[in-house]
Amino acid sequence: MTSTMELQCKLSEPEILARGRRLAAIGRELSDAQRVLESAKEVFKFDDKRLAKERARLEDEVNNGFAYRQVATSKTIVEGVCTITRDDTMQIVGTRPATSNELQLQMYKDEEREGGIRRRGRKKRGEDDSADLEVVEGGAKARG
Repeated sequence: MTSTMELQCKLSEPEILARGRRLAAIGRELSDAQRVLESAKEVFKFDDKRLAKERARLEDEVNNGFAYRQVATSKTIVEGVCTITRDDTMQIVGTRPATSNELQLQMYKDEEREGGIRRRGRKKRGEDDSADLEVVEGGAKARG
């Protein structure tokens, strides 16, 4: 009856070279695997932070019963006060003093609505355009 046993054997030169090549290949595979692992750790950290932030936001929305999102609003200027109103519910969401630009724009709109100054055509800078205006009820009108 024949059996086998694991015993010490001297390696031949070709066996030593083959094992050396395999060692080098294993080293490359380990380096590649290490790079993949580091990259995966970075992706995980990014995803973990992003998902934790989203989770906290959703928990707040569920607990509070409301969320913030973009809603169409309108501004009205009356007596120097700017009132901001939601267009969907007509709810006033804020008031503040009107800016100088808003006041000027409102004055222009009021004059235009009341038949104020209307200009036809453009004049070059410095050119006198008073001759092209005529007085009408509530303001002035350009002569055609």
